[in-house]
Amino acid sequence: MAMNYINWVVQKSPPLYKIDSKDRKIIQLLSGNSRSSLKSISKEVKISEVAVFRRIRRLEKQGIITGHTCLIDFQKLGFDIYCVGIKVNVAHKEKEGYIQQMLKNPFLSQIVALSGGKWDFLVRFFSKRENIEEVISYFDHPQIERFDLSQISRLFYERKDTAEVMKSSTKREQADKKDISILHELAIDSRQSITDLALKVGLSAKQTMERIKNLLQKKIILALSAYSNPMVYGGMGFLLLIETKMRSPQEKIATKLVRHKTSTGGWVNLQTPNIITGHIISDLKELDDIEDEMADDRESIKTWNFVKIDEQLYYNFFPDKIFELLIQERESQRILRTR
Repeated sequence: MAMNYINWVVQKSPPLYKIDSKDRKIIQLLSGNSRSSLKSISKEVKISEVAVFRRIRRLEKQGIITGHTCLIDFQKLGFDIYCVGIKVNVAHKEKEGYIQQMLKNPFLSQIVALSGGKWDFLVRFFSKRENIEEVISYFDHPQIERFDLSQISRLFYERKDTAEVMKSSTKREQADKKDISILHELAIDSRQSITDLALKVGLSAKQTMERIKNLLQKKIILALSAYSNPMVYGGMGFLLLIETKMRSPQEKIATKLVRHKTSTGGWVNLQTPNIITGHIISDLKELDDIEDEMADDRESIKTWNFVKIDEQLYYNFFPDKIFELLIQERESQRILRTR
């Protein structure tokens, strides 16, 4: 499989490394803006630029920082986002075969293996509404016990550098072939030099910078972010699944939860569970802290439960098939305009 994506893998038993407060600060700064300069990081962390460079390289080598990517609002580009909770009634060895089957889905974005609860896997993928039957056919299996499909109405992600909660939107925005190529390259490596990126997309460095700025202003780019694997330094991953009594408070609850220090982001579904948020904790007591965030909203919440993440098996921020379809759409539009 070509590794042209950021694959943030949460392993069952990863090697454990100790990191200090300076490492944590570097991870936080790069998570907020993966294009942060060594100079700006050194000022924040109060160490030399050379020391920053060495720490980043060590964190990458240890598998703590797994890559630098671009979080994209695909809804603004015309794609719907779906999640599906799946339980398959097969032996453990056969589950590996089912995982390989799911990995053949070219629209796939994420597979999370869960420990306990009603699902074995939580999967996310992109699709046009007219293609949804084709896309979900990749998940077919005679022993599926549960298949809970939901359309994601809105994604939520807190930028760690500004503390701003970024939200996806169904409002369509214009992006041409060059823009799409820039997005794809940034999803693969958002820390690459502008010179290298400009060469890949056939633009000048100045033009490339202007387009990135425009994509950020339109919030097609939600964030330029480093992704890390907290499990390597002792973290535990959990999903929080919430069903609300009414739809009206869902965005408020989701926003509050993604602001929590343990959050990795979340989303609101059109179906149940209405809200799903991800959390990385170092102590089980932190689950109580997360529940405390919901205290003012308990009257609006019907049920909630935490599900432990066993492994994150796959995470592709910009599947090649989506890139291919977006380019084809723009080429078709260009041909129509020239007729």
